[in-house]
Amino acid sequence: MKTNILLFALAGLVLAACSSDDGGDIPPVVSPPTSLKIDSNNAALVAKVSYQAAKDIDDVGELDGAMSLVASGPAGVTKLDGAFRAAAKLGNSGANSVPLPKTTVMCAQSGEVDVSGQIEDPITPTLNEKDFFEFQFKMCNDGAGITIDGQLRADVTRFSGDFQGERFDLGMTYTLTALQIEDGPDVFTSTGNAHVDLDTLNLPFIATGINGSTITIDANTKSTTLTNYSTDLTFDGNFIPAPYTMLAAGTLESTELTGVVSFSVDFQGVEGEYPSTGELVVEGELSGLRLVAENNVDVTIHLDLDGDGMFDDGLIATTWVALLN
Repeated sequence: MKTNILLFALAGLVLAACSSDDGGDIPPVVSPPTSLKIDSNNAALVAKVSYQAAKDIDDVGELDGAMSLVASGPAGVTKLDGAFRAAAKLGNSGANSVPLPKTTVMCAQSGEVDVSGQIEDPITPTLNEKDFFEFQFKMCNDGAGITIDGQLRADVTRFSGDFQGERFDLGMTYTLTALQIEDGPDVFTSTGNAHVDLDTLNLPFIATGINGSTITIDANTKSTTLTNYSTDLTFDGNFIPAPYTMLAAGTLESTELTGVVSFSVDFQGVEGEYPSTGELVVEGELSGLRLVAENNVDVTIHLDLDGDGMFDDGLIATTWVALLN
């Protein structure tokens, strides 16, 4: 029935990374001013935290690895996954009406998730602009070592294509309320908003990304707040290994840094590897840095210590592994 198809897909799409496009973007807010003075002593840390923040936009605190249709790797996107399947059991509930009654689904190993919402057209396997879904996860263990807790609402902004054939163009706005993932010893919690678009019409080529006005991601002892953030990624499964592109931008506050920075990312690489070309640019208070991927192993950080935008005040040669570990 339609409810089975839609909620199965939605359970897979929750927090999927997607590309921002027509008309569904969340209005921006006022970003905090940059306040961190970047120098040769903190440049490597600033580059590390900024790159990880760009990844966090896609991963939304690594939540998508547990729940999304698009699974994440070093590139931020790899392949259709659909790891979280609990809501598919709603197909046995008879919930095919408008609005959808709240239904409790038992998770694969332990815990449960309450799912409710509204579908304008309950007959055909499609979605409409005013459809919405609400998920209340209650320590839901999917059987793969991931436990999910907290709330998420998904409001549809557009849909075209075929769910059953996994070829569609979907837009949604997500509201996250203390949405938490426990993955072994790691705990990730996200609160905020995200507009999501996922285009799988040309599988195995996937265009993904995410954007929002503000989101806070707590990861163990670290906390990151992103403002006016966005990312756009592509993954081309027509090739082995699959090439990817990664664009991202935003304003960043982190407990790992002593001030605010803004960043932009433009990287390219292949599946399972660090970016091999492209750059990360970070702006601080009258200062900045430009990290260049020389290949998928080596990176060079060029410094701008006087805020003239020239990045000619020194450089730091290192590797992706040394930088991120």
